[in-house]
Amino acid sequence: MNPRPLIAVSRRYDSALLRELAATAEIMMPPDEAGTLSRETLLGVAGRLVALITQGDVTVDAALIVASPNLRIVANAAIGVNNLALDELRRRSIWATNAPEGFVEATADCAIGLLLMLARRLGEADRFVRAGNWTAFEPGRWDGTLLRGKTLGLIGYGRIGRAVERRADAFGLTVIHHTRTRTAAPQWRTLEALLAGADVVSLHVPLNTESERLLDAGRLALMKPGAW
Repeated sequence: MNPRPLIAVSRRYDSALLRELAATAEIMMPPDEAGTLSRETLLGVAGRLVALITQGDVTVDAALIVASPNLRIVANAAIGVNNLALDELRRRSIWATNAPEGFVEATADCAIGLLLMLARRLGEADRFVRAGNWTAFEPGRWDGTLLRGKTLGLIGYGRIGRAVERRADAFGLTVIHHTRTRTAAPQWRTLEALLAGADVVSLHVPLNTESERLLDAGRLALMKPGAW
């Protein structure tokens, strides 16, 4: 009797979420939540592998694909697909999926949260108190600065960038943005103009050969004194 088809999941999920898959296939996951399935482990079972679910943490390159003759789908539970050899998957008619909407709101929340921590010095103040250094109210010491009236420059204006903009509007920030292709919006700026005009710059672009080291020393030097 042939073994059941194998589905590998790179990180551990609640088994209840995989109940339907488990009814028709064997599920292989790391033994604990902190672990991931190594490349060596996947290559070791590649002959039985019919599906792979990753969080963008597995490089599905041509070598892994060739070693997996029964592979039918690679599902990224992540926004990007930069870990996938798409040409090779396409050549072998293997499905590849991602979750472009899955993390938009959470990422935008975190971006604004980090901005608030920076402007209001919340991280510094929290560490100060937890270290036992607080003794009395000190007016002015932890005031930080207001966001209202500041200019936020978004490099990248996709789903996440626009979600950050919606939140930034509520804090009274003026938002400008830069994309590789000029948009018709009056808020569009060249990258150099955005860096020179923004009080805060937030990047929301995928990491690839075009965006790597996008902000080098020369471009950082364009930013105004005190800009973040």
